[in-house]
Amino acid sequence: MHAFQEEKLKGSALCDAEGRFDLLVLPGDYTLEAWSGDWRSAPRDVKVEERAIQDFQLELSERGGSIAGWVTLNATTPIPLAGVLALQGREVRARTYTDDQGRYEITGLNPGVYNLVSPVAMGDTVESVHVKMGAVTEAPRNLRATETFSRLPAEDDVFEVMKQVFEYDKEIPFDTEITERRQIAGYVREKIVFTSTHDERVPGYLALPGGNNGPYPCVVTLHAGAYTGKDRSDFELLRRRLTAIGYAVLALDAKYYNERQVNGKFGADFPGQIYRRRDAIVQTVVDYRRALDYLATRSEIDTTRIGIYGGSMGTFHGSYLAAFEPRIKAFVMRGPGLGHDRWNTTVRINDTLHYVARIGEIPVILFSGYYDNPWAVQGTLRLLDLLKGPTKIIWYNTTHTVPPALYVDEMLAWLKEHL
Repeated sequence: MHAFQEEKLKGSALCDAEGRFDLLVLPGDYTLEAWSGDWRSAPRDVKVEERAIQDFQLELSERGGSIAGWVTLNATTPIPLAGVLALQGREVRARTYTDDQGRYEITGLNPGVYNLVSPVAMGDTVESVHVKMGAVTEAPRNLRATETFSRLPAEDDVFEVMKQVFEYDKEIPFDTEITERRQIAGYVREKIVFTSTHDERVPGYLALPGGNNGPYPCVVTLHAGAYTGKDRSDFELLRRRLTAIGYAVLALDAKYYNERQVNGKFGADFPGQIYRRRDAIVQTVVDYRRALDYLATRSEIDTTRIGIYGGSMGTFHGSYLAAFEPRIKAFVMRGPGLGHDRWNTTVRINDTLHYVARIGEIPVILFSGYYDNPWAVQGTLRLLDLLKGPTKIIWYNTTHTVPPALYVDEMLAWLKEHL
């Protein structure tokens, strides 16, 4: 099933065995179409309301055409889960992923002429593929993948130099203030502010279970690139569920986010995306390392059982943190991937590849959207190759942002086992 706005593809979802689909989209007007094999539905215009779960039914009744082919590296090696897009002009008309043999089939297309591209085959285009009604057209040649994620992590001596950038003064007083203490849905939430480096005051929430004084295992939640930072609504759900089973939870605002905005602008307002800015990356990682030091001053926290949860941008920050800190004993990733590092062939300090490769043998669980950006899907597979410890990945029928309601039970069960 595909959702369009003004002919631009905004999201896709796979149906389950009973023909049901779930797709998370922003409120607005959409055109829905369903494709299966060479069958397709008539377009249906719908209005999606804010914060509403709405049911729409589509019926397959019309014949369409298909394009099939392969994505390979060096003409022979198949690339699994590589995204393939069918374009007319600059508009994406459909997309799919290769199977574990590198084979793809884009179905339900209207008759016409299409160009094929893949983010893992940057710069390569199979042009002018003619699609006929009710027929499968074989692409005239394979899409040629580049070695997008096959570069190696930095050598050890280079990485030791990179690590020095993230060193910090552990002797700076925290000067911690607890500016608020609230009882919320069975747990206590403290608003804390502490000094990280000489000119940085960092706000955060420390949530503690009710009932006794611990010590509690603790999960540090690292937020995604939304301006709300530690005040994200999904963090409130995680706080409630985690404290209910006896975990403390710490959340901070990353550099330039939420209460750390600069001149009324938050992170995503800055050019180039905030997680590419060297000062933001370094400062935020140092802030989290200082937060681990601060947790050691709290008698309620069991510092031998500290895990981290990172969502999207938080998986990048979390990868740095897990690489540097033996105090991290478990890692939960939501919406991972190597992201903006794709196609970068030089050694750069903001390339998460180098840090993921240095994460020790701690357990890592990953929650990923099958319809995330194709480069993120491929990057997640590369990330799995680099991790050394026990890993588990669960693919969801979503785009980049996997809603916590889908994975929170899996996350809690996994933490109970490993933290």
